[in-house]
Amino acid sequence: MKTKNGHKLEHGQIIPLMALGVFVLAAMAVLVLDVGALLVNRRSAQNAADAGALAGARILCSNDSDTLPSQAIENEVIKYTEVENPATLISWYFTDESVGDTAGLTKGEIIVVAEVEHESFFAKIFGEDTLTASATAGAGCFSYQASVVLPIAWSCRPPVGGSASDVCDIAKIDYAVVEDIAEPILGQFPLPSGQEPTENQANAISAALFNYVDGEIPYNEKIYIIMNSEKVCGNPALDPDTVNCDFSQDGRDQLRVGGNRGWLNLDGGSGGTDEARDWIRDGLSVGLQPHTWFDGIVGKVAALYSDLSYRLDEIVWIPVFNNFCTEYPTEECMAKAHVETPPGVPLEPGQEDIVVEGSPGQMYYHVVAFAPFMPTCVKGPGDKPDKCPGFALAQFYNPEKNAIPNNTLAFEGYFVDPETLGEGVSFGADLGVYTVSLTR
Repeated sequence: MKTKNGHKLEHGQIIPLMALGVFVLAAMAVLVLDVGALLVNRRSAQNAADAGALAGARILCSNDSDTLPSQAIENEVIKYTEVENPATLISWYFTDESVGDTAGLTKGEIIVVAEVEHESFFAKIFGEDTLTASATAGAGCFSYQASVVLPIAWSCRPPVGGSASDVCDIAKIDYAVVEDIAEPILGQFPLPSGQEPTENQANAISAALFNYVDGEIPYNEKIYIIMNSEKVCGNPALDPDTVNCDFSQDGRDQLRVGGNRGWLNLDGGSGGTDEARDWIRDGLSVGLQPHTWFDGIVGKVAALYSDLSYRLDEIVWIPVFNNFCTEYPTEECMAKAHVETPPGVPLEPGQEDIVVEGSPGQMYYHVVAFAPFMPTCVKGPGDKPDKCPGFALAQFYNPEKNAIPNNTLAFEGYFVDPETLGEGVSFGADLGVYTVSLTR
């Protein structure tokens, strides 16, 4: 049988194919290993830039000075970019360019550029010894858009000793204490949305907070009570139309009555008690921000005290006002809200007053902040005077007959220190609560 031998020129033709295959395999290795590593580096760089920008923005949001705290911001940016993450900080800077353009951005933003570098694997074959990925992130201060804002206007008064703000007088409690007290009673805190504490649970939390002592300061000196009364603060022994609001005689009113509190139309138009009831029970569908003028609610508000019981033992937000106008705010009246001395709150660059138009003939309140608040008790119609410890305390310090009648409606609780609420929430210089959020 004859055999057919290949031509001698055909020998070795597989070598170019093998070389091409090796090149393709190397390229595939670069694609799989080095490009994959580059993507990992890119993600690491982005995580570091995000963390650095958020950390810097938290310092920015908490700043109570007209001067940018550059060194403090840089220290935080470096910590969260290079120490907490495996990246190199290339640069950081502050910009207020987006203020006024980005909805809700109030105090500017911090921009961070980070870089992650590793040795390459197979890319060295092509002259690439290192793989470098960079990322940019920005974070800024935004007005806290809480879903549950109670339509209660709280008066911002000049600060006294121990106040939580240089602008408004306020005593506050730590969120950790609230958690430690509420969680064992409720099983978990906060409760899931739609679940309310039982009456016994609410009473237990109310009593425990009222009797808690922080160092040498009892929490019953930090409780605030809002009453459905048109009396004003004063000495009821001298004037029967007044009540004693400063129980501890420290210059801070714990009881708010008359002009020190009001009810706000948070959504404009002809808002009344029906709308307010929806805001209390279901929350708001619109975002709110400081330096907004709201008018008062039209109609009888006594019925709203019962609705407030839906918000016991959770963190809600209360608008704080520093000035009011007896009618639609004029430029002259607006200017009084922005004076340099407390409780005036000057406008920051890029900020402007917003007027939410409501019903004609109503007072308008200038809201400078939304403060976190823990409601603990509501005294409704028919409730005994000792149901709420704050109400009982108010009656104790107002023993005069008819100073605080037993059938008076009341709502009480504690302001919570925003700095203790956790990551992403800071206490602003104007008593405002800001969220720190990525902007780019």
